Amino acid sequence: MTLNRIAKTAALVALVSASSLALADTQNLVVTASVTGVCKLTNIPNLVFGPIDPSSVGAGGVNASTSVTYKCTKGTAATALSASALSDTMSDGTNTLAFSITLPAVGTLSAGTGFSAAAAATTFTVNGNIAQAAAQDAVASAAYTKTLTLTLTP
Repeated sequence: MTLNRIAKTAALVALVSASSLALADTQNLVVTASVTGVCKLTNIPNLVFGPIDPSSVGAGGVNASTSVTYKCTKGTAATALSASALSDTMSDGTNTLAFSITLPAVGTLSAGTGFSAAAAATTFTVNGNIAQAAAQDAVASAAYTKTLTLTLTP
């Protein structure tokens, strides 16, 4: 009887194994991703001309600069850099003071190194100028301001 029992068990195991194999299927799973080229301005400090003494402004006017940092997708370079205005006027609510800014040429901007903490941010300089006549004829005010928008496009 034990031999009969062993034969039945072996037959049952063979049947279960055969039915498991009959139900199995193998197919490939394709995994894809798409990474977008993105540039983000990460730090835009104020462009500060500082206190201006109109009596001592020379022919070059008053100059100031600030360093702007940005990050782009690794290997992605900026294709456009613009400001809402390159020449404009600051205001204290009553009086105005004309100024201009210059931005670097797009071809001089470095390609991105990524967005991780280990990826270094890249920097460019925004230069500003208040012309001699505008500075010399400005009304005394401690609060001339203007907000401009910078756009960096990958």
